[in-house]
Amino acid sequence: MTILEKLLINAICFINFGGSPSIDINVIVDTPGLLVKVKDNGIGIEKEYFDRIFTIFWRASNVSSGLGFGLYLTGQIVSRMNGRLILESEIGSGSEFIFELPNQYYFDQV
Repeated sequence: MTILEKLLINAICFINFGGSPSIDINVIVDTPGLLVKVKDNGIGIEKEYFDRIFTIFWRASNVSSGLGFGLYLTGQIVSRMNGRLILESEIGSGSEFIFELPNQYYFDQV
């Protein structure tokens, strides 16, 4: 499963059915690397859970039937690619996952 695929599945799983669901994807590719933002207007994540959201088998909500493995794996993949994964979220307003990956080819050539 790819990083983007997992973040999209996560956004879909936590749709806020009280409004008009949306998911925005923003991709920037340049010399230093790749920046991808996946933003939804779903149920959001409480700030007190931010430090645990990428922990294996931990879930911030019972809305999903998942095992708490997806975001952990996503974080591990990004980390092993020398990237970084950032979460911004607010309850009732949605979440934004931002991941940055360095352009390995560029850095290998410099």
